[in-house]
Amino acid sequence: MQKLLFLIVGLFLCANPIFPQPEDAAKPKRYMAHNLELSTEQESKISDLKLQFKKEIIPLESEIDQLRSDINLELTSDNFSESKIKKLTEDIARLQKDIHFKRIMNQKSIRDLLTAEQKKKFDLHLLSQREFRGEEGPGFQHRAHHSPSVPPDKDF
Repeated sequence: MQKLLFLIVGLFLCANPIFPQPEDAAKPKRYMAHNLELSTEQESKISDLKLQFKKEIIPLESEIDQLRSDINLELTSDNFSESKIKKLTEDIARLQKDIHFKRIMNQKSIRDLLTAEQKKKFDLHLLSQREFRGEEGPGFQHRAHHSPSVPPDKDF
């Protein structure tokens, strides 16, 4: 039973979308400034919104990190408590939900600053999952989409 719980908690922690992902942080800004043709005022307001968003989520991410540490401590404890692990994982899920909601509201606030023409471009960009993640370009494929004849360690 404990092995199964360890496996579930391990998978939960490894699959967590909040783990920092290596990304070029300038790509979204370049997209916004270049493709949406933002005015200087729009760029400034969007920058302010992004800063406010980061200020709101940093304490939440910090709390998630602390909860993960608490899970690790509990996993190494001789007095393992399944109920404590359950509570900690529920707290992490609640905080992740809060961050996700704040991210959506931030995107909505950014969209509200745009002109009708900019909104069309923004919406197309948002709805195109590949482009929205900054993974633009012809020939880009996720590893899961490679054909069996292509080695999985090569990205095109």
